[in-house]
Amino acid sequence: MIDISSFVDQKIKTIERRIDVAKFERDNAATPMESASDKTRQIAEQLMDALTEELKQLKKVSHGLSKFTPLEIEALFSNQVRKILIVPEGVGGSVIDGYLLVSVKSPLGSLISKLQNGDVVEYQGQEIKIISKK
Repeated sequence: MIDISSFVDQKIKTIERRIDVAKFERDNAATPMESASDKTRQIAEQLMDALTEELKQLKKVSHGLSKFTPLEIEALFSNQVRKILIVPEGVGGSVIDGYLLVSVKSPLGSLISKLQNGDVVEYQGQEIKIISKK
């Protein structure tokens, strides 16, 4: 099974590095007095704000991971077997070790987490059959 905690920690470290780079770009960009048309400082500040918000959300997820048990699902998507790991909100969207991480709050995650072995549903034009859940 994939260690969700270390995956989230790695994402947190990546975002912290990106914030540091944005701070450096902001601090070394021309001021409005030096160049009225240079928007580097403004863009770096906006990037820092967005990354800081993302970091805040990931830290919240990280603190709640001990209470969350990932659900491992093997499903048949239009005759192709897929391994899916249902994860907390904010962690989905990546593929790790052949597992598609799907947020429990996403439309797909909320649909397939309710299904039982052998259930078949249609989702966005694809037939999905649950092979196993762990």
